[in-house]
Amino acid sequence: MFKKPFTIKSQTLLRSSDIRKLRSRVVEQFSPYATCNTTDIASVLFGTDKSTPITAVRIVTHAGRTVTLYVVNSIPILFVDTVDSLNSNRLDEVLFPTVYALWRGVQIGCFFTPKPVLDRLFNGADLMMPGVISHSGDNHPFHVGTVMGVCGHGSLTPLVVGTALISSHDLDDAFQKESVRGKALHTCHTYGDELWAYGGSLDPPVELNLSMSDQVKKVQSLDSLSEQSLSIISNTDAIDTVQQLTLDKLDGWTLLSGDSESDLYSLVDSEFSTDLVTNTHVAKENLEQPTSENNESLVEPVQVAECIKGCIAICENDRLMQTAFMTAAIQHAKKTPHLLPISGSTFYSNYVLPSREWGTTLDIKKTSFKKLSKYYKTIEKEGMIKTKEQAGEIRITFINFSHSLFEGFEVPCKLAGNGRCTNETSQLKKSESETSTVSHSSKQAGGKLSFTNLYMPPKGSSIIDLFQEVNKIHPLPKYMTAHDIRQAIDAYAVENNLVDVNDKRYIKFDILLYDAVRTKNEDAAIANDRIRRDIIQERIISKLNKFYQLKIGDVLQPVKKGVFPMIQISIEKRSKSKSLTCVLNLQHYTDKLQDIAHELRLKCSASVSVNGTPIAPEMIVQGSKAYEVCQTLHEMLGIPIPPGLVAVRSGMKPKPCENKFIKIT
Repeated sequence: MFKKPFTIKSQTLLRSSDIRKLRSRVVEQFSPYATCNTTDIASVLFGTDKSTPITAVRIVTHAGRTVTLYVVNSIPILFVDTVDSLNSNRLDEVLFPTVYALWRGVQIGCFFTPKPVLDRLFNGADLMMPGVISHSGDNHPFHVGTVMGVCGHGSLTPLVVGTALISSHDLDDAFQKESVRGKALHTCHTYGDELWAYGGSLDPPVELNLSMSDQVKKVQSLDSLSEQSLSIISNTDAIDTVQQLTLDKLDGWTLLSGDSESDLYSLVDSEFSTDLVTNTHVAKENLEQPTSENNESLVEPVQVAECIKGCIAICENDRLMQTAFMTAAIQHAKKTPHLLPISGSTFYSNYVLPSREWGTTLDIKKTSFKKLSKYYKTIEKEGMIKTKEQAGEIRITFINFSHSLFEGFEVPCKLAGNGRCTNETSQLKKSESETSTVSHSSKQAGGKLSFTNLYMPPKGSSIIDLFQEVNKIHPLPKYMTAHDIRQAIDAYAVENNLVDVNDKRYIKFDILLYDAVRTKNEDAAIANDRIRRDIIQERIISKLNKFYQLKIGDVLQPVKKGVFPMIQISIEKRSKSKSLTCVLNLQHYTDKLQDIAHELRLKCSASVSVNGTPIAPEMIVQGSKAYEVCQTLHEMLGIPIPPGLVAVRSGMKPKPCENKFIKIT
């Protein structure tokens, strides 16, 4: 479906009521596969903050099919398509998770196939029944039209999403009768297709840390514990292993240091998980019950592994939380001091969650702290931050970057928010290589802003012969302006005696000039073997490749191909009293969209978000704020305000106006 490029028709920010309906629909469809609470499924996809903006993007595929994408933080999470209904001939709309959603931890039924078969699926082929090694239908039976994933053999990372073309019952019967023919799954979306590229072309994680207890009954190896070593374990070894994994916290956290039962319960005082303490203590009591004369007991491998796995999961979530917080502090609070003070929940949702390590999920409820307030109080006791409670909400007022935990801390190379390398050393090298260009950061783009339209003859066209002759008479640069083309035409006409003696506005034809300006349907403009100079210029320019060059102050920017993109500002009505201001093409003027968004939040006292992809981002401002947007762009980038634009009351739409840089509709 997404093998070839698709066309974006519209982008709409969902209302709160629509978001609630979507979250309920997600819980309803994917809860049968979940091993955790069903309320956590929507949080895995959209984040714990229910105010996180979700964009509905309507696209048309290369086959003319209309599909709706749901995008969160520039990542497509779900898409809606139609499948055949089981009970009638009608079509039902079904939610499909993208590979990004599956990599976040959302579970669906899966086929397992050899890895060479995956290459065929990536090219758009359907999964054939002979290519199925196993499936999850034993625990979650599926029917025709059920949304299914495809994993490589020996892996739990889904790389393909599609719909089942055969039920699990019929598939098992076919295997028993050894009549394995036909298709098992219709491929809709794969890793490596255009939908995957729309989300930033992120690579799959090395392996997902999913609890596939319903699909995989045997516990996989956990570091030093394999199935063989778990077959017979003494009570002492099991207790030591559980306690050691429980107490091995991240460096810098001093929650525990002992290994006794009292130390185990001291986890509660350190705001650690009560459930973990209870489960560990119960496991310890069970392990201490002797079953032989030598006080040696045989421990069920799965029970020990599940207990250890729970300890590992909570410790890993604590590590992810600390790493994400420190990354967000360095990447945002340190580089943008005016960000503080900030609400603790806002900092968590807008900065900490996108700063987690790529390929991981982060939920404060799955850490030992359970609540954000407890986490902030804990690191405040450690001296990392200072907080202030205001109107029942914790606000971060100061971050101590001289703390020992920040010393030597390295930001992860890939973050979930962008999937790009964030290493400071690589960024420093990149900035040194770009010293010849002007930085578009805020408050540094001072100077008059202007641009020049440039042209170049296309290779292999008939017009190239004319420019080769003109270049002998009047040398031309590689990139020509309209003025250069006009001078070249005049020089060519004078050199070849083509100027009309009776009316010098007209130029007579020769073979090269006629081939360059003639069209399929000639009109009266070229009657009598002559044509006006301005028409010659217009027709020649229409056949040339177009470029443009931006100039900020006295510094010229690199030449770029295409027509100069104007900033598009439009006011969209969401209801009778609500409206949004959408800003497009701003990425061609600056790469600091978040800084502009921050200035708009302060100026407009309204919500501002940057959605879409890094290639085509869209800035959404709550309310009718076209004048405030233009004023901010003028102050930060030097872009002139369109004439006739005035501030309007909230909810009103400004009159359409434009200049060379901005168009307001």
